[in-house]
Amino acid sequence: MTDTIQVQVAAATCDRCPVTALSERTTLRAVRVDPDDARVDFVADDSPADAPSELDLLEFAGRAHGRYELGRGGADREPRDGGDEGDGERGDHDPSDPDATSTPSDGGCTACACAGLPSAFSGFPVSPRETLIDEGELLATFVLTGYGELQAIVDAFGGAEVRRILVDRDTNDGRPDVVPVDLSDVTERQATVAAVAVEEGYFGPDGATADEIAAELGVAKSTVSEHLRLVTATVLSQLFGEGI
Repeated sequence: MTDTIQVQVAAATCDRCPVTALSERTTLRAVRVDPDDARVDFVADDSPADAPSELDLLEFAGRAHGRYELGRGGADREPRDGGDEGDGERGDHDPSDPDATSTPSDGGCTACACAGLPSAFSGFPVSPRETLIDEGELLATFVLTGYGELQAIVDAFGGAEVRRILVDRDTNDGRPDVVPVDLSDVTERQATVAAVAVEEGYFGPDGATADEIAAELGVAKSTVSEHLRLVTATVLSQLFGEGI
């Protein structure tokens, strides 16, 4: 038996994507991203009567089975905030660019998280055990064998928030089940953010979001995410590092 880590990571989807629009009305489960065909398949808990027309939906067994081809339609949708569409074209987007997966543009599904999903999913070292999209956020759960795989997944997303971590250690090889962690490289500010995140239940299923923690601390969401990423890297690299 080897050490395993169950982790849930979160990544934003494009706020102009019809899949995102549907996820704000009902949770999308069994999400599968096909890297070859640039397609998203999903099963919706409910099928709203006014579902986005760009989605192919089929009612079966009381649930809506859907499909969306990332190369069609999304760039023509009006932004939900009524902003300008811009003049970007989907064909100009490089989905392998990690920066493009974290900041949606004003040009529809151009240089956005959705356009980067096929590239991200093709770069995962293992397939997700569960993937869903809820209220515009993609949540993927993985079972991994080490920190290197987790880092590869975060890198593939071009930056993702680690939401939940469960470590199952093998104690039959003579190693202690409890591992001391050196936090000397964690700054006071990073420790403060991490402490608030734990206190507010950030790593739990119904806890505070990065936005809420940022508001409480009076900092930017990106600052919270970066501090938590660094603290997570410090802890997990020691838990799963060679020789531990």
